[in-house]
Amino acid sequence: MLVAEKHYLEDYAYEVSANSLNKEIKTVEGPKYKTQPKARKKNKVMPIVMVLIGFALSSIAVARYVVIAQNHSDILKLEKELEEEYKREQQLKLELNYCGDLKRIEEYAKNNLDMDYPDEDQVLYVQLPQQDLEQAEEETEKDTRDESVEIAQEDQSRKTLWDKIISLLD
Repeated sequence: MLVAEKHYLEDYAYEVSANSLNKEIKTVEGPKYKTQPKARKKNKVMPIVMVLIGFALSSIAVARYVVIAQNHSDILKLEKELEEEYKREQQLKLELNYCGDLKRIEEYAKNNLDMDYPDEDQVLYVQLPQQDLEQAEEETEKDTRDESVEIAQEDQSRKTLWDKIISLLD
């Protein structure tokens, strides 16, 4: 182990020069330019305004995400409802096919309603004169022609002054 010698301050002599004692103390005068007071209020307000703006923007973003999430849940609910309606439609189609089957209707009529095909003595044949059929057809044709003529006359009577002017320009 190494031991160092102790040196005391007394061993050293400081030389004080005459120049160092006689130095004049200089007084510091005020600054050559006038300092303006800093706008502390602006510095205090600006960070608060920035925080408020950031909060407002984040609130708007969160609100939009809430609307999007609500719309998404509505869409899922409607899709589920649509799927249920498709299933119901398929079930109704099957039921319609089952009920519309002629053999099933015939069985139901025979078993539940006690219906059967008519016997020969129950069937009655009627002969219509040919002339009456032709007259009935002609009357229906005349009625349809008369109706179309009446409709055309009504359309022409409905034309306004502007329609007539436009038809002249064409």
